[in-house]
Amino acid sequence: MTVYDQERPLFLSALLDYCEQGVLPMHTPGHKQGGRMHQIFAEALRNWGVKLDIDPPVLWGPEGEVLPSCLLLRAREKAASLFGAKRTFFLTNGTTAGIQAMFLAAAKDGRVVIPRQTHGSVLGALILSGADPVILPPEGTSTDLPDSRLPQDQLQSVLESGSISAVFSQNPSYYGFASDLAPMVKAAHQAGVPVLVDEAHGPHFTFSRDLPPSALEQGADLVAQSTHKLLTSLTGSSMLHLSGDLISEEEVARFVELVQSTSPSFLLLASLEATVYQYQAIGGEITSQVLELAQDLRKRLQPIPGLRVLGESEVRELGYEYWDPTKVVLDCSGTGLTGLEVAELLRKEYLIQVEMADFARILLILGPGDDVSSISRLELALEDLVARNHRKGEVPRVPLPRGGGEMALTPREAYFSPMEVVAPTQAVGRISAGIVAPYPPGIPVVIPGEVISEEQIEYVVRLSTFGFRITGADSGIRVVRE
Repeated sequence: MTVYDQERPLFLSALLDYCEQGVLPMHTPGHKQGGRMHQIFAEALRNWGVKLDIDPPVLWGPEGEVLPSCLLLRAREKAASLFGAKRTFFLTNGTTAGIQAMFLAAAKDGRVVIPRQTHGSVLGALILSGADPVILPPEGTSTDLPDSRLPQDQLQSVLESGSISAVFSQNPSYYGFASDLAPMVKAAHQAGVPVLVDEAHGPHFTFSRDLPPSALEQGADLVAQSTHKLLTSLTGSSMLHLSGDLISEEEVARFVELVQSTSPSFLLLASLEATVYQYQAIGGEITSQVLELAQDLRKRLQPIPGLRVLGESEVRELGYEYWDPTKVVLDCSGTGLTGLEVAELLRKEYLIQVEMADFARILLILGPGDDVSSISRLELALEDLVARNHRKGEVPRVPLPRGGGEMALTPREAYFSPMEVVAPTQAVGRISAGIVAPYPPGIPVVIPGEVISEEQIEYVVRLSTFGFRITGADSGIRVVRE
């Protein structure tokens, strides 16, 4: 990595100065700079090089003023400029908080267009905001890959019907597939409707023309990004970007405040600030290095028998305009092993943890912390794994339900209705009061308010037999009490 020289981040500097002053902490947190943490946990932090006194609840300046807001202002302004936003908000409750804030600001108690196959955090935002979803079916032809694109013709028809508060899209998908958002944005803006985008897996798009264009670049109004997923901040730190004039800055700001903790982690805030300074200086260089590693890894894995590395041709066949090469998707079905089996073998026998697995595939995510040794170790492990465990025949494809029953209640109405828990087979024909989703990737099979279909239950039961973790179905399925 190139050594870079830049101005010192103000918030991080104040945090480090505080640690070095020898302040007697007659304030929270209760561990008092690590003095009474569990010994094993405290030792682990020290071994990892974490200063235990870097966790204060607030910082004071020399005149007694509270510092975080003014110190972070420059970093937030830099972030807005860096990503092409009018205003950027730092989030310490993850991208989920950003999605909740965008729905509250743009679609509270209104009607919002969403794709049927979208992340579970969106349903939480619907429940909190009271928004009434207009759910559109998947656009693509793939039967076993989640597709969160909005069909343009149906979207246009819905927009022409009026009374739409916002249009929501998830882009890219967990697998790194991305679509052209410009037609959707144009249609929505012509109707005076803002576009909200969950870009959790695309914060790095800004830094290379070899990646899909970012949602902000394509005109989206509110964009939530998981800065920790593909950049370098700590887990749980994210950003929410505002652009255009269709949504009030003040509305977004007050709802960001509502969904955030009043005691944010200073470590998370400092890591967001540091990431902004780092990527302003060498973001393009970092991203280029990750792309080069991804290209190298793809070449190394191509010859392994039974593995198919999804690339541009496969993505085009699925109907996507763009794709993210740093998301390495391996179809394992030619080995006779399910993606779940390959993921489990990698973890248990080779100490390699993949991002996620489904019936046929595993997903490997490359980021700034990877290097040549990372991909060499992965290559050798997969070669050995396939050689030792290859089975004849291919793994069968299990199609995703393309939809559910009719929406009998809004997600908020259903979630707060009196409910009961029933066995899956008894849930058919009942109104769902909860979210049922295999995780990862967290795409709901059943959403609150819809009448549960037999197809949905058959899919959930089959997933369970293959070892998927199903949230919302551990001890039965929550349905509205009759």
